[in-house]
Amino acid sequence: MSHRLKLTLIGPLTLGLISGLALIIAEFGFHRQREVVEQHASYVLYTREEMIDSADVIVVGKVISISPTRWNQDSGEQWDSIEEEPLIFDPNNPPPTALQLHTVELEVVQPIADTVGLDKQITITVLGKSPLDGHADHSLKVGDQAIIFAVQTDLVWRNEKGTKQIFELVGVPSDAHFIVGDDGLYHGRPDENPFLLAEVINRVAQRRPTLVEP
Repeated sequence: MSHRLKLTLIGPLTLGLISGLALIIAEFGFHRQREVVEQHASYVLYTREEMIDSADVIVVGKVISISPTRWNQDSGEQWDSIEEEPLIFDPNNPPPTALQLHTVELEVVQPIADTVGLDKQITITVLGKSPLDGHADHSLKVGDQAIIFAVQTDLVWRNEKGTKQIFELVGVPSDAHFIVGDDGLYHGRPDENPFLLAEVINRVAQRRPTLVEP
């Protein structure tokens, strides 16, 4: 075999080997990249008066369960919105966005204001990882009794409709609840004094109808 023929054969083989390795590395890198999920939520910071005015429900509730981290589809399994992107983008029907979330189940102990007709339990959906899996944007835990400010809204969902109706905390999740302490007072923001339940009810009653006597 001539020296020129050897070079002619080695060239394509080398190029093919490099291309194959590049594809393997790219594919491995792609899957590795998709394993890392970063999600950041932006919230509107409400004053207490704005929270009272905008909440669909204000209730005293007891936390009976908190779910692990789930995703915005009925099964709760992880999915990738990249796979849902259409070849042609339609602004009237955008593809769904994959979101991490978790739910907080509360037993309604005492409704204070209710515009939707609550049952004996309410499920709050919170964006981001569950406190069971890491840091969450709220400090609620199972067994807590808390005053909850929540709104009913639609969240993007992986289903035929593309949305699901949920309850979410008003504004910044860590601000939208008062947790009762060992002193019997309800504690909210660190820069606020704790409240008696009657004080919160009075404050709500000054701005809107309530279901209990102030």
